[in-house]
Amino acid sequence: MKQEFNALGAPIILIIGDKQWAASFHPEDYPDLPANAVFVRDSTYNLLPELFASSQASEAGFPHLIIVDREDQIRYMSSGYKIAASKEAIQILTRV
Repeated sequence: MKQEFNALGAPIILIIGDKQWAASFHPEDYPDLPANAVFVRDSTYNLLPELFASSQASEAGFPHLIIVDREDQIRYMSSGYKIAASKEAIQILTRV
């Protein structure tokens, strides 16, 4: 999947809250992520859209997957672990 994401060139922003960014967490421990993947520490928990606070997204839990087009319009959202989420994301990214 790494090659497919790299070919698309789309940025991948991985938002981590303070609770999840433990002393043992080091972004450099994930060298196999696509080239455009960056980790962002969100100590205020304000970076995720409010809709992830909704009961449905909250119950599903992390990770939250959001696909945003070039005009900053949300094209896809998913919460919780989902089989083949990466493949689905690539399909959607190729359309936006």
